[in-house]
Amino acid sequence: MEFRFRSAVLLTFFVLWAVIAAFTLYRRTVAEGERLSERSESFARKEGVLPAARGRILDANGVPLAWTGLHFSLYLYNSPNGISGNLKDFLATRFKITEIPEFLPGQEEILLLDELPVLSEAELTSLFSIPEQYPLLHIRTTHRRINVDYPQLAVLLGECAADEDGVPHGVSGWELEFDQALSGTPGTFTVMRDRNGKWMPGTLKMITMPVPGKDVRLKVTLEELIGKEGEAWKK
Repeated sequence: MEFRFRSAVLLTFFVLWAVIAAFTLYRRTVAEGERLSERSESFARKEGVLPAARGRILDANGVPLAWTGLHFSLYLYNSPNGISGNLKDFLATRFKITEIPEFLPGQEEILLLDELPVLSEAELTSLFSIPEQYPLLHIRTTHRRINVDYPQLAVLLGECAADEDGVPHGVSGWELEFDQALSGTPGTFTVMRDRNGKWMPGTLKMITMPVPGKDVRLKVTLEELIGKEGEAWKK
């Protein structure tokens, strides 16, 4: 129960943070619209899709069998000026990163850390403030499907796969059977990119906000699925 409550709080806070950030960036976009239009020949407007949080699969008692978790990764952009000493010190102090991998020819970014731990609202706020202080760092957020820790249910629950926009869809099992209800509606946005394809701060404009998918409650309990009456779900 505590885990479910904490996950719900983090998801809610993240959505609120995204709305506030989008509104702030939109205001900046309007204020700087005239200046940007004069330089439009150097930039390109990009349309994007923001995946909606996928609904949960619950047993008959409301116990989550499959749900969506937020996954945070830390990336480093390549820079012709190299990496400053301040950034190296920050990475060593904050993330214990003392050795930074070399960029390959033509490589624009590298993954520094996967599975960043975020356990509270304060940690989430602190995490998303990092790119403001160190523009070469980027926090990437993805929605990852998590199943209850019973391997024997994997086939029944099924799997999801993301399309080219990063939107997850069910491809097998109950994920596929209830995909329409679980999927929700993705959001859309536009953003300006520079010659190198990087997002320009202050140009993000939300067109539509994502609508989370619905929870699906089964007619069978977790105990029936994993116990001696594991075939009960077929009745």
